[in-house]
This record gives sequence, structure tokens and C-alpha cells, in this order.
Amino acid sequence: MGHPVQSPSIIYRFGLFEADLGSRELRKHGIRVRLQEKPFQVLIELLRRPGASERLETDQVLDGIEVPLARVREGSPLHLDLRLEALVDGIHASGPVDGEVTIECRRCLKLFTRPLRVELDDVFLYQGESIDDEGYRVEGESIDLEPVVRDALMLALPLNPLCTEGCKGLCSTCGADLNEADCGHSQDPVDIRWTGLEQLRRTLEE
Repeated sequence: MGHPVQSPSIIYRFGLFEADLGSRELRKHGIRVRLQEKPFQVLIELLRRPGASERLETDQVLDGIEVPLARVREGSPLHLDLRLEALVDGIHASGPVDGEVTIECRRCLKLFTRPLRVELDDVFLYQGESIDDEGYRVEGESIDLEPVVRDALMLALPLNPLCTEGCKGLCSTCGADLNEADCGHSQDPVDIRWTGLEQLRRTLEE
């Protein structure tokens, strides 16, 4: 009878703490505490201690971050290296989030990957503090970093990406990649008002 398959370990480093998400245990000097079920939800010991701070470093997967021509690679971990600082009215989270993005060139349609880095600089406010519609809150004794990370990455994804600034795109006649070879077709722009006559001319030449 085989041994049960164990979940891969993902390690949080949070000040003096180490957490193994495979076992979902948090350890400090031999003391074990259960982690929250949400991967991006972090228990905060800094609550109501203005000036106190901790470092949070972790790798987590967050899927579904995409725009029409760019997306964070599915299953690819994001690396968070954050500083969490207690304020009078909440918790300030700051630092880089690094990941890898798959991009489709808008001219030649080739897929390529590039590194992506965003810098977080957000405050999670305590209950009772005034907040706008796009703000974040401390929930009980924890903060959920997923909405913050997701929002920052979505805003950083390119909307009209190019593989290179000089990308020649595809031939409008045969679809050949003009970066790789000259297909011989004219690439001069055509006035759409003359499209019908151009088609007639080609028919007569055949």
C-alpha cells in the first residue's frame, strides 16, 4: 500500500516566523499556529502597534490575471517581498511583486514572455476608519493581499504590446510574417473606397 502524496512545501518567511504551506503550520521557537486557508491571507501581529514592522517573503500562484493581449502565466508563481508596517489607522504594505507575463504581439501575433515587476504601496484600514470604494481593510486579525496584488498586476499589463518597436507585422495579402521574409506583396495602405475596383482588376488579370 503506497504512502499518501504530500502537498509541495511553500515557505513563508515573516520576521522570526517560518510557515510551511504544505502542512499549513506556522512555527516560531517551536510554537505552531494554523494558517488561514486563503494563500494570500496573512495573520498580522502588528495590529494596533504603530511603528512596528515585519517582512513578508513568499511565492504564491494567482491565476486569471489577463487582458486581451497579455496575461500572467498560468501556474507561474509570483514572488512577494513586502514590508508590513503598523500605522495608527491600519497596516501599510509595500514592496515588489515579481512574475512572468505571456504577451501576444499586436502586429505579428507572436507569443513571448517578459518579466513583470510591480511595487505595492497600499494601506489596509482598520474597521471604523473611513474608506473609499477602492480601498482595502484589515479583516479581523488578518489582511488579504490577493486583491491588492491582482489590482496592481492588472494595471501593469500592456494593452498594445509589440515584440519589438520595429515589428513589421503580417502581410495583409498572404499573412506571412514580414519580420522573417519578404513575401513580395505590396504593403502600401489601400483606400477601402477602391477595394471593389481592385478586386475587379485582379479578376480581369487572371
